[in-house]
Amino acid sequence: MTRCVGCNNWRLKDAKDMGKHGFGLCAHGKPWQFKSPSGTCERAVKAPADVIAARVKWLDRKPSNNL
Repeated sequence: MTRCVGCNNWRLKDAKDMGKHGFGLCAHGKPWQFKSPSGTCERAVKAPADVIAARVKWLDRKPSNNL
């Protein structure tokens, strides 16, 4: 199953301040519900490899890694 970090519906940049802490918004969720990059769901759509790689690289630089 695809984790949120690898899902095309998960948006780290759109999460603004929560994105700085590694949480993103899901296109299928409420605008105030932030999702962990390690989360999973049945509606996941795999993101392009370059998008996943950029997210993982950015998240790896965070002091509290949620992966």
